Amino acid sequence: MTRWLSVLLFAFVALAQKHSDAPSHVLRAATAEVPADGGADFGSYITAALKKVVPAAERLQPDVPSWPDLEAKVSAPVQRDGTIRKVTIVSGSGVEAFDRSLVAALSIASPLDSLPPAYRGDSAMIVFTFRYHVPR
Repeated sequence: MTRWLSVLLFAFVALAQKHSDAPSHVLRAATAEVPADGGADFGSYITAALKKVVPAAERLQPDVPSWPDLEAKVSAPVQRDGTIRKVTIVSGSGVEAFDRSLVAALSIASPLDSLPPAYRGDSAMIVFTFRYHVPR
């Protein structure tokens, strides 16, 4: 049976206010889930991965102020060397441009760090969840 480890990394409230060139929407949270595996430390691995993925996701977001709050999940098979293979949308937000930008962000962030040495698999399926809020 596969268990999942979920790591919450970012909760931005006023990112757009801090950066004049930031989009009108704000990344409220980004999480990632990986299969739990024995002694592998995926907590610090996912923290490092999100530090690379989230800025790419922020840069690629189209500025569409009429968007509602959005949430999308994308999965990325990460190879032992950190290379991300074909990214797929697990559950879309309903806004195609938003979903495509998340897929592109993961591709740009590749390669991530190598998988933790204690992890026994050749690859790990990581599911990223992005939640965006459009300030009103």
